[in-house]
Amino acid sequence: MKRGPGRGILVVADDLSGAAETAAVFGIPSRVHLVSDGYVPQVGPPDDVVAAFDLDTRYSRSSVAEEAFRAVLSAHDATRAFVKVDSLLRGNVAAVTRAALDVGRGVVFSPALPSTGRTVVNGVPLVASVPLSATPLWQSEDHAPPVSVSALLGELPVRLVSLVELRSGALPAILGRARREGVVVAADAETASDLAIVAGAAWSGDEPAVLVGSRGLAEAATMTLGMGAASAPRERSARILVVVGSADAAAHRQFERLSADLEPAAVHQSPASLLDGSAGGFRVEGSLTAVRISPDERIAPNASHELADRFAAGVADALEGVDLSELTIVLIGGETARLLLDRLGVRHVDVQGTDGGGIVFGVAATEDGRRIRIVTRPGSFGDDDQLSALVRSIAPIPTPSSPAREGESA
Repeated sequence: MKRGPGRGILVVADDLSGAAETAAVFGIPSRVHLVSDGYVPQVGPPDDVVAAFDLDTRYSRSSVAEEAFRAVLSAHDATRAFVKVDSLLRGNVAAVTRAALDVGRGVVFSPALPSTGRTVVNGVPLVASVPLSATPLWQSEDHAPPVSVSALLGELPVRLVSLVELRSGALPAILGRARREGVVVAADAETASDLAIVAGAAWSGDEPAVLVGSRGLAEAATMTLGMGAASAPRERSARILVVVGSADAAAHRQFERLSADLEPAAVHQSPASLLDGSAGGFRVEGSLTAVRISPDERIAPNASHELADRFAAGVADALEGVDLSELTIVLIGGETARLLLDRLGVRHVDVQGTDGGGIVFGVAATEDGRRIRIVTRPGSFGDDDQLSALVRSIAPIPTPSSPAREGESA
């Protein structure tokens, strides 16, 4: 369908950290709407505004995810639409790509994130030049990672685009044919320059295709539009609560470094005690509290959502009676972040800016009018010092407090 000359952008994601980081990449003003229980705000992005939706469907049934994405993509008449998927290809990637294809605007799929070593070459997803399927990065999932983009997208009609074709300038013609034939264009990408070619071909004309990809493709799209992310504010906070819900090893290395550097009141929640209901409560105390699910116990992948939900419930209980106006909550991992904000009654997050690397600063607004400063970030991003550096940047270095403890239970 014909679109006007405006730059309104619709972002649709399957988790909170993904929605927030993509909205931040495109700049402000931007707002992330939290969609749940059939609640879909009927708002659309006017020119020069980003409207983002977290549909919270990463671990939903594929049919549920597909219908949710199709409903939002069809209902909001943005000039351009971006479907955010995980750069490690977790979640219902094929289902949401099918939903994008059904909109009838053409689809370009390119999930590479070269800044983290996540690329696609000859249709094979790679991490640091190793096939994703040969890495342990899906160890918390309940099925094996895809060996190729074709395997990932299953029965969808797909036209693979190699690096040679991409760099030869053939993509616009390929995309034109694919749009007419109802075929997904799946493009290799090894560098940021490759992604710039992809975004330029998809979004430069009067009828932009739907882009499906990770933050890397979103960053490339901003160059096509002449946009840019807003730098993050440096507002100090009297108290900070760090919540690490991710199972990723990188997040836990960062937690350990934070504990060594800044000596927070550290709480380690046992997965077994959370799941059997025996985990005790904890308090948010002092200038810095950090809580995580202990990585020392392995759990079955099919118990991961229940574990995250119970962990979020415990954090919400700990915030009862806390003055949220003086607190910043740092949320590492999209699923736990969303579960916690749901329990706090949050309906949307106003994005204030980004530091890059997936770190997003925002203000969460609750149904009863409270506003909570938050920072979100995917669990798999950043070096070992990133979390400590982040905390230092938003609050004075705290005085040492209580030693690490087990949330009242071992």
